[in-house]
Amino acid sequence: MGYEHLNIKVGIGYLLFDLLLDSVLEPVSVDKRLDKHNHFAFELHYFISGSGTMIVEHQSFQIEPCSVHLIGPGVYHQIQDNPSSPTTRFNTQFMFSHAKVEDRYSSRIESDEIFQVLSDIRYVQFNDDGGISRFFESIRSELEIPSSGRYTYIQSLFTQMLVRLVRSIRPNTETRNELPNKPVDDLRTRIIDIYFNGYKHHITLDGLASQLNLSVKQTNRILKKYYNTTFKQKLLDTRIEVAKDLLRHKNWSIQRIGEEVGYSTLKSFYEAFVNRTGVSPSRYRKT
Repeated sequence: MGYEHLNIKVGIGYLLFDLLLDSVLEPVSVDKRLDKHNHFAFELHYFISGSGTMIVEHQSFQIEPCSVHLIGPGVYHQIQDNPSSPTTRFNTQFMFSHAKVEDRYSSRIESDEIFQVLSDIRYVQFNDDGGISRFFESIRSELEIPSSGRYTYIQSLFTQMLVRLVRSIRPNTETRNELPNKPVDDLRTRIIDIYFNGYKHHITLDGLASQLNLSVKQTNRILKKYYNTTFKQKLLDTRIEVAKDLLRHKNWSIQRIGEEVGYSTLKSFYEAFVNRTGVSPSRYRKT
């Protein structure tokens, strides 16, 4: 089956890659001497077995098993099989352009690095341990089996293949790019989550604000934005949810459970539980 009609695109920062699929995703043999030709896109070959010669413009290069050959756009080339050892290969094409909308969650530096590596390529070859082959096989498998999320998975596989190509072409190159840090608010939500783990103790809004190095007003605003609740309500919800779990799974007295989740008296625990659930702790345990 041919897949040339499929529109598989991947965005990496400001670059938009277009994967041109064809039936050559199947391992195929070169059963004749191909005339010299070129393409408007990059052509990627992974030779599984056999031997032969890749002629690129006026130069000849050896084809061996597990060798990868990447030919740039417009570059004339020809594959000559060794008649006594015909090759079997995976083959596909891809192209890239500047995206109309840049992916703001990608790194511009990484986009620059990929752009620079690929823009300089007329022809490159290297030996691979089968990683490129596994990407081809995985993409083919996803195309053949209608599975949930397969378009996204194919995009992911193609992205990984591109990165592997770039790393193989420019091995041991240190990147200028650092992994991004989380925004301040994301770190603050982590502090909030940890703070509420102390629900058994006397925790306060002032105490949380101090942990966050914010004012009480700012702390309330963050709680409303990320948790859609107030400090008091979040503390109540946390304590009662834990209490409900203990009522279901522990044969403890109700007073002990109340103390376990931070209430100093049985009365205060009853009132809080009824306020949150509409039933008493004993009724909840029975039902």
